[in-house]
Amino acid sequence: MKMNIIVAIWLLIASSASVKAQPIIGYVFDSANGEPIIGAVVRGDGKNYITDNEGKFVANVSPGDKLIVSCIGEKAKTVRAQNNMEIALGNGVFKKMKHASPETTEPVVKEVSSNAKSTSLNKAPVLTLNSPIPSSSLQDNSAPTSTLNKQQDIRRQQYARKMKDDDTKFEWIEFCDGVRKGVKNVNGKILVPCEYDDISYLNNYFIAKDSVQNTSALFDESGELLIPKEKGYVSFGSYYLKKQGYCVAYKENKAVLLNSRFQEVVPFSRGYSDFTKIYFKDYGYCVARKNKYVTLLNWHFQEEIPISRCYSDIVYYDLKDVGFCKAKKGGNMVLLNSQFQEVIPASRGYTEFDVYYLKEYGFCKAKKGDNMVLLNSQFQEVVPASRGYTEFDAYYLKDGFCKAKKGDNMALLNSQFQEVVPASRGYTEFDVY
Repeated sequence: MKMNIIVAIWLLIASSASVKAQPIIGYVFDSANGEPIIGAVVRGDGKNYITDNEGKFVANVSPGDKLIVSCIGEKAKTVRAQNNMEIALGNGVFKKMKHASPETTEPVVKEVSSNAKSTSLNKAPVLTLNSPIPSSSLQDNSAPTSTLNKQQDIRRQQYARKMKDDDTKFEWIEFCDGVRKGVKNVNGKILVPCEYDDISYLNNYFIAKDSVQNTSALFDESGELLIPKEKGYVSFGSYYLKKQGYCVAYKENKAVLLNSRFQEVVPFSRGYSDFTKIYFKDYGYCVARKNKYVTLLNWHFQEEIPISRCYSDIVYYDLKDVGFCKAKKGGNMVLLNSQFQEVIPASRGYTEFDVYYLKEYGFCKAKKGDNMVLLNSQFQEVVPASRGYTEFDAYYLKDGFCKAKKGDNMALLNSQFQEVVPASRGYTEFDVY
């Protein structure tokens, strides 16, 4: 009898331990572009867990346990554990992680962030054999030139490594004098003929240039010729082709937008120099550039925002869920409503907005200088930058409290945004759940 009681107790302990041991699976991603962050550190229950090349971690913690997530270049974030959670680091527009395609995540895509972290190593490799990769073949040409060059170098190195792998799908055709021309698969089938001597591979497509004629052709991975060089295009931007069904072609410093049948839906005569953020399927818009400034095109390819406003960038990913979009003018940001009217002009001096809480809680965050501002639904400052806070967590405002960071410490604010627990008390976190 005594032995049975001991066995029962042992089984009960083992059972409770197994419940605790059930791992929590989560993902960490960059809110600037929705891409997974490789090598992020997730600390819970006294242990550190590192994210893999998919941004995934497996932690032996229980639901509700506190996790501290951090990576180089971003502020640490504290969350409560739950299975299949997605954790965004940074102050970008992405609230969900990009998985298989932008359609499953939304937002966005934001263009590719110019502040590329380790996530850039997880993007599609690119290789140009005899000359630098044309900037048009990159995902987004809005990044600074120095950043693009670094991205090109990373992708070249990655592709060079990939070419040595046993499972590589492609090989370069060797010509005399060591000059590489054309592409064939591992079975010897020629995918890109040897008449092309400057070849880039990006997002399942080959951009093949004939340097003699200064024209390019577009091939898919099977070797099918999609756009012949006789069309006269100098280069292509194929980043959005597979997922969104649109391709950009360039000629004489101008750009044309092609649909999935490679028909010109926005011709050269419109005078645009580039197209980015092409997400007609997800959001119904794309950004078109004309010289220094940009406009927003709807799915009828009509301008929603005139070039005359002199915006240098437009980020529209919150339009669908929140009803607002952002535009950059000079060194400041503008907030636009769903009718594309300015509700916060650039003259107010904000350099970033986070409208994630606006629809549900009636507040949004704005950055001014090194500090953050909290705005109400009328876009009036309820917590000005002069109070010195560098971050707000407004998630608990519905319960009457808001957390604000000042220096290395946290302050707790009530519903009137008065400090009920000042930062001077030295607390670094609150749980007001």
